[in-house]
Amino acid sequence: KNTVIQRRAYPPMEIFDTGDMSRGHGLRSRIACAKGTMLGEYRGEVIDAAELQKRREERDPADPFYIAALGDGLSIDAGTRGAYARFANHSCAPNCELQKWRVGEEPRLVLVAARDIPALEELTYDYNAGGGTQDVTVAQACRCGAPNCAGAIGAKSAGIVVARASYANSDDDDSSSGLDEPAPKRQPKPTAKARAAAAPRPARSSKPRPG
Repeated sequence: KNTVIQRRAYPPMEIFDTGDMSRGHGLRSRIACAKGTMLGEYRGEVIDAAELQKRREERDPADPFYIAALGDGLSIDAGTRGAYARFANHSCAPNCELQKWRVGEEPRLVLVAARDIPALEELTYDYNAGGGTQDVTVAQACRCGAPNCAGAIGAKSAGIVVARASYANSDDDDSSSGLDEPAPKRQPKPTAKARAAAAPRPARSSKPRPG
């Protein structure tokens, strides 16, 4: 598994029409995939926060939005140079997750099976969980149809994440060496509510009840 990303040894995939005009095309595997299977790399152009803001302002709301948070203030825009992983739709009850890995010193985003997935089941992941950074898909209506649907993509977080370098071209020839290693996860800062709950409470004095 250490060299799956470098070899691009992913299961055979296919892009298909979901039959839902609001969701468009989707992605699925032609074979069954076990939990933890790497399904494909989310590739595209690496952009910073300023460029992302510019592209959000210039974007037609009717156009697809293929941007995922990479971390450290960067995002990947797969709109023109992306691979098939960009066709994985959002779901509030996903069967996959987008994980951050490293090949040598390069961060990579990889679509990974979050559970055992039968052949031809649509592959989805939670756009709100992208990379543990500020969400780049805020204010988009969610039509995933899951029982726990949040109603909006980006409902759990808000923010923005441009063009510093070309992360990959259309055929993305990986030249990095070294083993694939999961990137370390950042620990979230405790909220004010959590800090208050953890604070020591003064001891209560027990008073005798009147007879």
